Amino acid sequence: MKKLSFLLAATAFASPALAQNDECAGAIPLTVGTPTAFDTLAATSSAPAWNCAAGGGPDVWFSYTTTSTDLVTVSTCDNATYDTAIEIFSGDCANLALLACNDDGGGCTGFTSIASASGVAAGTDLFIRIGGFSGAVGTGSVTLTTSPDPCAGLSPDAFEDNDDCASAAALTPSNNPGLNCSVSDSDFFSVTIPAGESIFVDCLHLAANGDLDVYIWDPAVACDSNIEGEGAATALAQGFTGTDDELVSYANMTGAPLDVIVEIDVWSGSTALCNDYDLNVSTMADPCQMPDAFEDNDDCATAAPTIDGSYTLNVQPGDKDFFAVTVAAGDTIVLDVLHTVATGDIDAYLWDPLVSCDSDIVGEGGDGTELAMGFSGTDDELLDYTNFTGADQDLILEVRLWGSDSSSCNTYTLNVAGSSVGGPGPIGANYCSTNPNSTGIAAAISGFGETRISANDVTVTASNLPPNQFGIFIVSAAQGFVPNAGGTSDGNLCLGGAIGRYVGPGEILSAGAAGEFSLAIDLGLIPQGGGTAATVAGDTWNFQAWYRDGVGLGSNFTDGLEILFN
Repeated sequence: MKKLSFLLAATAFASPALAQNDECAGAIPLTVGTPTAFDTLAATSSAPAWNCAAGGGPDVWFSYTTTSTDLVTVSTCDNATYDTAIEIFSGDCANLALLACNDDGGGCTGFTSIASASGVAAGTDLFIRIGGFSGAVGTGSVTLTTSPDPCAGLSPDAFEDNDDCASAAALTPSNNPGLNCSVSDSDFFSVTIPAGESIFVDCLHLAANGDLDVYIWDPAVACDSNIEGEGAATALAQGFTGTDDELVSYANMTGAPLDVIVEIDVWSGSTALCNDYDLNVSTMADPCQMPDAFEDNDDCATAAPTIDGSYTLNVQPGDKDFFAVTVAAGDTIVLDVLHTVATGDIDAYLWDPLVSCDSDIVGEGGDGTELAMGFSGTDDELLDYTNFTGADQDLILEVRLWGSDSSSCNTYTLNVAGSSVGGPGPIGANYCSTNPNSTGIAAAISGFGETRISANDVTVTASNLPPNQFGIFIVSAAQGFVPNAGGTSDGNLCLGGAIGRYVGPGEILSAGAAGEFSLAIDLGLIPQGGGTAATVAGDTWNFQAWYRDGVGLGSNFTDGLEILFN
């Protein structure tokens, strides 16, 4: 009797036997349209690693051999007791190729799943793995169905067959309309990013017709979102929203040209399994690589003296901007930081440096130690402060990317009004696009001095010019845009209305060996319409430089510089 009791107890506490199909080698064949029960409560986790479902969970395996090129759909939708996950593979158990991975099927209750494989040739062996989200286990039934493949009639686009990293199609920055891909036929493109530039990949599509995702890879590290262990953690950048279009960018800060792979992929959980798209790829100079006119103003000790004016600047993680402003007794300072938050969320703080000065110091920022701050998650930040101390105050403005924002950088316009005391500094805001010259880079214009008319202290400088070429500055109260102005220029005229030219004695300038020339501007004698104009408070003058570029009649322009005077 004791022996019998012992045997009963041992039986009660023993673990359930593992199912025959706990591993791929024991996969149970599925019959089309017939629900098949499964139980993962006693299952173990198999290789390879899950590509979705937060690492997956204990799994069981099924198989099916296709008889046509129909769409194959595997479903636990509304037929399981837990949060399921499904993967579909082709190949064999020793060499599994992932075709689809789904965690939560659209319209399914209880976080149950649907996965589909498209474009699979007749006679292909498929292996189906049923598991759970992040270790979840339970019971249910799985059903395999076939239907006409909506992607089977898709005509190959101009880049096919670019179906994997090895066959990635070489692509230069360009607009490429009318492409297509499917859940079983991703598209891969090889693009070179010049040193110091950023790539922008814009995949234009209607998500309702098939949700497309975009990945940028360094192929020396990883290259395919359908390979186990590759995805968000290993990609250089990715876009996988459920909305129309994906815009992905990456800045090449390696110091050398970088060859990357761009992958366009149909999300494995998409209801529609193929889609058309337009692919726009561009590269441009990374603003994070180009210090603005105030650098290096990276901490309170190096804060750049700043007076009233408008400034075009940039900021990046680990490289905040600090500005020293002076507010006269009884005056109010207004600081406007204009930016696009989607590119990178910028925050701003105004400090009394005798109290505190840096939001990264413990106990500073958000606790009342700052005089004013703006840290919303919307475009632009506006700060204002009135000096009631009875004496002039020397203050510090800090501009930074929000601490949790991983964006590589953002540009912004800083408008300062009320810092009427202080010395000269960079002034003006750049505008208008320009074209590279014979040196291979675009010439630029900058301003230095004060916007107070009474100081009459303004110098404009043209830089990045071809060496030893001559040029002049031009000025207007209006802005404009005329490409290839005059018919012989490779540049763009950024002025409109009446345009004055600085062509008097000493005003026709040479770039010299350094490729740069400057001119001091007399605010009382702005050339205009055959005469001159005196600057008054509230006037805005727009400056630009025209210069010869190489031999013959070739010429070009810098960008424009807008300066508001008070």
